[in-house]
Amino acid sequence: MNLLNRENQILLKEMVKTDFKLRYQGSLIGHLWSILKPFMMFTLCTTRCAS
Repeated sequence: MNLLNRENQILLKEMVKTDFKLRYQGSLIGHLWSILKPFMMFTLCTTRCAS
């Protein structure tokens, strides 16, 4: 059984798009935050653990 067949891929894509729209609705930086937050956490952990 292939879990990532075409129908499941379409469903997953639509669910992810809806989640992003609802999560960042009304936010000033919106979808950009989903990229900035992990990058800032990576930078923080890297600089703290490096010293």
